[in-house]
Amino acid sequence: MPKTHLESYLEYYLSLESPGFAVLVKGPWGTGKTFQVKKFIPEAKRYYVSLFGVDSIEQLHTEVYAAAFPMQEKAEKIAHVTCEMAEKLGVFSELIKYAPSLITSIFRRNLKNDRTLIFDDLERSGLAPKDLFGAINFYIEQKQFKVIVIAHDEKIEQNFFEM
Repeated sequence: MPKTHLESYLEYYLSLESPGFAVLVKGPWGTGKTFQVKKFIPEAKRYYVSLFGVDSIEQLHTEVYAAAFPMQEKAEKIAHVTCEMAEKLGVFSELIKYAPSLITSIFRRNLKNDRTLIFDDLERSGLAPKDLFGAINFYIEQKQFKVIVIAHDEKIEQNFFEM
């Protein structure tokens, strides 16, 4: 079976050493955009992040770290519970409150660009477009990720005019 245009372009994009730009896969809901991208890029070679409901830059970064480090979410929950218990008991100093931020910082430093970063549902994010694209650009320019963005293009246009 011959390759689709999308498969050919993704193959080209993924062959680049450090592209410095993202790929936008666009089309109406239900056309199989996510299915095609996930089918082409195996799970072991991608970090998948849905932007649905993401309404802060911190949350976007947390979603990326959770995709890259599945154990992070458990570690953060443990840290939050430990902090709450320590505060109630008065056992630890004020520094214990910074444990969750410290854990996130450690994961941020250890984030490797060894996989393709896929952002899905761009149009369903609650972030302002400049903040959303700025955060995505951070992963492209600062972290040198290959980034694929999946979106319903007509809804993105509506969001730009509403903001």
